[in-house]
Amino acid sequence: MEPSPNLSFNLDRAKRVLDKYAWFLLTNFAKFVNGVGIGQEGITINIPPEYVEMKVSGNLLSPDRFFEMFDQWQGNKAEFLTNPLAFKQREYDRTGDIQYASSYIQFPESIEGIPINLKVTGRYVPLIFGETFEDNYPQPYQQYARPFPGGYSIGHIEITAGTFTCVVWDKKTGKRVLLSNKHVFSPMVQGIIPTTRCIGDPKEGDYITQPGPKDIELQNLGPKENFIVGRFLRQGSYDKWYTGKSNKVDSAIAEIIRDRDVLNEIYEFGRARDVVEPQVGMQLKLMGRTSGPRNATIEQVNFWVPLCTCSDEYLGGLNPNCCIPTPILMCIVPGPDVRIMTDLFDTSQGTAYPGDSGSVAVTMDNKYVGQLFGGDTMLHKGVCSKASNIEKVLDVSFNETWPQPSPLGIVALVSLVLGSSALGYYLLKKGLGGTKLSIEKVG
Repeated sequence: MEPSPNLSFNLDRAKRVLDKYAWFLLTNFAKFVNGVGIGQEGITINIPPEYVEMKVSGNLLSPDRFFEMFDQWQGNKAEFLTNPLAFKQREYDRTGDIQYASSYIQFPESIEGIPINLKVTGRYVPLIFGETFEDNYPQPYQQYARPFPGGYSIGHIEITAGTFTCVVWDKKTGKRVLLSNKHVFSPMVQGIIPTTRCIGDPKEGDYITQPGPKDIELQNLGPKENFIVGRFLRQGSYDKWYTGKSNKVDSAIAEIIRDRDVLNEIYEFGRARDVVEPQVGMQLKLMGRTSGPRNATIEQVNFWVPLCTCSDEYLGGLNPNCCIPTPILMCIVPGPDVRIMTDLFDTSQGTAYPGDSGSVAVTMDNKYVGQLFGGDTMLHKGVCSKASNIEKVLDVSFNETWPQPSPLGIVALVSLVLGSSALGYYLLKKGLGGTKLSIEKVG
């Protein structure tokens, strides 16, 4: 679906505005921001129910002060980008107003002429956390299969279960590889608090199983080692928020152990080809381990999300170690596990549940748009990386490709061609012995 001319104009302008304000919103209003993106009618700020309660009760300050604080931030951004607590302290020292310094401020109705829409959602988290309770379990895509297509259950041997996105081609080797989320191809590790589980870092060669370990266990299929289909190869950058860096993908690839075990097709969708960019209003098809095939609509693009990579089973999925710190919500440890994810798109309500991590997102005519990696904890809206960014970050292609020659390989090839030409010329001259050639016209 193509955006309307009016939306297209607003979209370009809104992107510039959002890029300017996004870090400010996410770091200084962390308690009140679950995500920021561009929707059908302007910039959308995803807010938690607490914000609505405070606004209704009259406990939020005038939105005019939003711009006052932003002006202060702009003048000191290099110093406070990765330390919003110090910025808050500075604003308290400057104004003596604890409510102001704690960001008890309403969001304005517009920023630089772009309308601001508030949408109540839950926090966005990786969809590896939480138990899944599916009806009619197990479905075909949750079971063992050889060969298996995109959309089937898969996972690191030390995790629960996620979704095999699809086959992609490694540009370095030209070989087919398995694509899923970084957190699906990673082990779970214990966090700082004993009850906390966090996404760890896989090592090259770590085993990948199909189905995922949770499905192997639930279906009493036997030892996990009997279901190994891949070895971890590489992942995209996954920088923590306090580095000041952001991440465009939660994606990783794994080597296929037996080529015959993996299909190029996606379950129920068949073969997909080519990559297109997401647009507001675009209709999608998703295929995931928990929800199976389903339809969705893109509601936001250029989406920013603070993603918590830990979960605590005794706190309803919350983790006090895993927030961007503000004086409103203090952390025991200042936000070590938050990643700022950028340049994303979302999917409509009810499309993202635990186990759907890695779901492929394609257009209705089977063109790749992206990969689901997270969802909000209240409406189950999905958040996705763009297929084009996955290709760039992981150096892969969604279409079959040849390996990229190395610089040394190019030099060797050129030398071989030139050497062969010189040798051929020498032999030709030697063999002809200087005899003059003549071409007779026939007929």
